[in-house]
Amino acid sequence: MRFTLHHHRCGATSRGSGATGGGEIPSQWEREAEVVGAKTAEKLGNFLTSLLDNNQDGYFYLHQDIGLGIQQNCCAFLPLSVALKIDHYNLCLEAKIAELTDTFQAKLVLSSPSI
Repeated sequence: MRFTLHHHRCGATSRGSGATGGGEIPSQWEREAEVVGAKTAEKLGNFLTSLLDNNQDGYFYLHQDIGLGIQQNCCAFLPLSVALKIDHYNLCLEAKIAELTDTFQAKLVLSSPSI
């Protein structure tokens, strides 16, 4: 798996937390040089694999599907909630282009009980 690490996109802010699921995060020089060591690369690769397979709690990945109107790969950060006014709810329903199958609806609810 090949990927590019951009330090401004690295969700980690301190050692022992962040996108790699704990442990080491890229050092300052790794972020500046946009490289990571083998151990960090393996952790990032594992994280991305589980994210793309929708096995990463707190995230939900939707692959691009032009036929459904999904123009680009998308990843939702599930703990983030957005308040809607009742007036906007019907607009959102009218703009809906696709919905999850029952299996993925259940998986989404199980991975984020706050939904």
